[in-house]
Amino acid sequence: MKIGIPVALCALACAGGSLSCNPPRGDEAFTFSVSDKVISLRGQWKFAQGDDRRWSTREYDDSQWEAVSVPDSWLARDLPGTGIGWYRTWIIVNSVDGAGEASIRLRGNINAGEVFWDGTLAGRFGSIGEQGEPSAAGTARYVHFRLNNNMMTPGRRLLALRVVSSLAVAGGIEEAPYLGPFNEVLSQSDRSKILFGLLVGVFILSGIHLLMLFAGDRVHREYLYFALLSFMSATFVLLVEIPDLVGAAGIYSMMWRIAIPLLLSLPVFMYLFLARRFEFNVQWLQRVIVVASSCLALPSLLPVEFIQRYPWIIAVRNFWVQLGFFISLLVAGWAVWKRKPGSRMLVAGAFAIVLGAIASFAGQDSVWGFGGAALFIVMMTISLSREMSRIQREVRNTRDTFRLFVPEPVLDRIAKRGLESIHLGGAEEGVATILFIDIKSFTSVAEQLSPNQTLDFLNAFMQRMQPLISAQGGFINQFVGDEIMAIFHRPGHGVAAVETAVAVRRELDALNMQRKEKSEPPIDVGMGINSGGIIWGTIGSEERMESAVIGDSVNLASRLQNLTRHYGAFILGSEHVVKQIPDMSPYAYREVDIVQVKGKSQAVAVYEFFDGDPEPIRAQKRMIVAPFMQGIVRYRANEWEPAEALFAECLHVCPSDVIARMYIDRCRSMRMSPPESSWGGVTVHDRK
Repeated sequence: MKIGIPVALCALACAGGSLSCNPPRGDEAFTFSVSDKVISLRGQWKFAQGDDRRWSTREYDDSQWEAVSVPDSWLARDLPGTGIGWYRTWIIVNSVDGAGEASIRLRGNINAGEVFWDGTLAGRFGSIGEQGEPSAAGTARYVHFRLNNNMMTPGRRLLALRVVSSLAVAGGIEEAPYLGPFNEVLSQSDRSKILFGLLVGVFILSGIHLLMLFAGDRVHREYLYFALLSFMSATFVLLVEIPDLVGAAGIYSMMWRIAIPLLLSLPVFMYLFLARRFEFNVQWLQRVIVVASSCLALPSLLPVEFIQRYPWIIAVRNFWVQLGFFISLLVAGWAVWKRKPGSRMLVAGAFAIVLGAIASFAGQDSVWGFGGAALFIVMMTISLSREMSRIQREVRNTRDTFRLFVPEPVLDRIAKRGLESIHLGGAEEGVATILFIDIKSFTSVAEQLSPNQTLDFLNAFMQRMQPLISAQGGFINQFVGDEIMAIFHRPGHGVAAVETAVAVRRELDALNMQRKEKSEPPIDVGMGINSGGIIWGTIGSEERMESAVIGDSVNLASRLQNLTRHYGAFILGSEHVVKQIPDMSPYAYREVDIVQVKGKSQAVAVYEFFDGDPEPIRAQKRMIVAPFMQGIVRYRANEWEPAEALFAECLHVCPSDVIARMYIDRCRSMRMSPPESSWGGVTVHDRK
């Protein structure tokens, strides 16, 4: 199955044998000693088409026959690719230590035929019909014919081959026969099979490795293209070089229908790999290569006899394979000229292919050609693996840097397939608890500091808050000036947010103790907590975007944080947070109002968490929880005087209770100017 000499990866289709030291020319003969190594009978033979049993004898005069070079293709010499042909050559047998057994090795899976030694039938391969037609070609890659001691006595011996071809596309002898000591020839065949098996293993392992790399990073499709190139190369080698592993009659027909499309796919995937690897974006050329290779693969669906009738189809196919690889070679040269990363390894791999092809076509065993291709595959696999390692390091470094600006939980949602997959508008819904922490009176604090001192102050504050948030499984989503927006998304996120808020309040007491020792004014914070649905995504424009966690739940948490100033509280949470707290909760909290904040049409109950309040205020608020709630009930029932009395009782126990004092003022105001009947106890806040 000759394919010509492709410029790159040509070794995947080349064939040959061991080079004889003395190939004959004209009427010369091969010289062989039984004690010699295996030699190739590559060189000049006598040839004639037709059939006559006398042509196997020594006495027949073949001086009028054509001298041809073996390996030989009938179609290449404008002869019919079918029929019967005879090859004759002379072997001068030299024996120093006496005669010994020898063996002739032929490629047997293309044609059928017979081998004659001095007119004696040494054996046949394939099945030959009564009219000389092959009913089946050989099924083994190599067939061996044993020459006993009597045949190998010193002298001039005639070797005649009767080749019957109707299945082979090109006809003739595709590989030169081998001659050598019997055991040596068998050992060489066994070694050849082992080496080819190892090479196939190299192709397959490289393909699997690259496919795994592609699976981990599907952005780099060049890994997929090269993996497919490796797998198809392995399959091609199996079909063309080791068909005896299949061992079925009619193997050549299957090879024709499968191996040819595989062969034509090699330059396609080679070009796709190189174009993607080195950013050679010429779309029209890519389309030409793909379409032309696909069209040239169609004849493989036709009967072999049709191809034999029109041999130009094979010539066009061979030319296109060579041209396709030549184009790939030009792309590789362009990559070297542009100094693209990895181009040097590509040149080294191409050099390995060329050396393997030269060795193979110079007459060495075809394993050299496939070895060059395997070395190219290995070198490019190593290059791609190193490139992927470099890319992964860069991605890790970029991701680590990116995490400083985009929290990892957000990054996991907006960049599920790597940073390259981030796009505007990517969104995912979820449920979480949002905590806003704001420094109260920050403006007055900053007025006393220089710009650098202001940044140092903020950074020191943020750094003390970060561990408290992380300890409860939350993360800081945003720093907005002097404000922190934290997200808790794991199971139990409502409790975790409350725990964090209480811890922040207590940490603030420790911080203020340090500030007092430095004669610095104390700082205070307000915190708002809400639970509900959120959207993880990206917002902005194609030129500038940022990650975001947005939704009504986020807005309400921000509003509650703003309301801490109005209610004189440190921590305010919505009813959605309280619903997540167990009935036997250790937390101290109380309902303080039903509010309708700006931008919301529905009212929500608001609770104060006062576990973080300093003693004795925390203990005092615990004592007044019951009367305070009774006052709220009377207040919402428009019972102003009883409600005022209950709040006054609370204020007596806890004089610093701003909320109780606020309700006393409300009761007095309501008594003087009662609300409408549809009031329902809701307080509307129309300011952010």
